[in-house]
Amino acid sequence: MASTIYTRGETKGRVTGRVEVLAEQLLRRLGKSKKVAGLVKRLPLCSDRDLHKVSLLIVDEKEDKALLAAVERLIPRSKD
Repeated sequence: MASTIYTRGETKGRVTGRVEVLAEQLLRRLGKSKKVAGLVKRLPLCSDRDLHKVSLLIVDEKEDKALLAAVERLIPRSKD
């Protein structure tokens, strides 16, 4: 039987890794700008489902402007 604490840590590690990969892909695709940096900073606020949607957008969207707009709509605003 797996430990609940171990399972939570494993899940958090997967999500953290996914956020890092998506951040790198967004930066490569859209370039470095304040707007993209803000999106990357907000990626950890996303649910696993939203992270999956972001990954699909990176692959599916042909135009960078459309990708940027779609990701901005999808990623939740920070609560700063």
